Amino acid sequence: MTRKRRSRLIGCGLTLLAGLLGLGAVAGGLYAHWRSVNHLPKDWSIEVVLPKEPDPNGFHRMAALLAELPDLDYESDPSRLGIEVDLFADQIRAAGPKLDEVRETFELPWSYPRYDSGEHRLALRVVSKLAGYFVGECRLAEAEGDHALALHRAMDAMEFAAHASHGASFTDRIAAIRGQTFGMMQAESLVPLLAREDIPVALRRVRELREMWPGMAATVTYTRAASLHELEREFRRSNRLPLGEHLSGWW
Repeated sequence: MTRKRRSRLIGCGLTLLAGLLGLGAVAGGLYAHWRSVNHLPKDWSIEVVLPKEPDPNGFHRMAALLAELPDLDYESDPSRLGIEVDLFADQIRAAGPKLDEVRETFELPWSYPRYDSGEHRLALRVVSKLAGYFVGECRLAEAEGDHALALHRAMDAMEFAAHASHGASFTDRIAAIRGQTFGMMQAESLVPLLAREDIPVALRRVRELREMWPGMAATVTYTRAASLHELEREFRRSNRLPLGEHLSGWW
């Protein structure tokens, strides 16, 4: 046997050996994955108890009231810069009585909808819609020359954001802060226009708003609990699936 032929046979053998080792590694990985998702200890669990929503929940009451109001068209959304007041004035005036009912829900305990509920998927839309209505009231009052009322309507959006942040994860709290941002933008331009006698009342409400926000520790605790709850649910769902269904997504 010539040296060239012997070298070729050795190369083919090494290639075959590498292929067999690769297949063995893949098979071992698949077996380990199957063991991990189908052979959890019987006593395995993550003890997670999500806080219960208050009953009644001001967020749900607010959402039900807001559902009776039409959506704000993009072309007449008061929260958009440069939109003329005349484009949304009639719609905002007509919504006044219903928005007064929404403000009454601020006296109730609030909690952002749980992440695993149907209401949670609609919450961001609700937040944006109500913030738009409150900003519309603010801009309408400003156009009519009532700067004190305009400021309080801007702070309504800020108070709504504070209430909606209770029982919220980090992601949900960011969504609620959107209402805070809308209100803050309007309030900053109104403060220099306040009459002297209106300033003490405005400052008192600002202090109240600061106390309404939940502590960051509460948000961290809920975010952690919601994440663990979701992981436990996914592990248990995965544990019930046969190996074939786990592998079906790989090709």
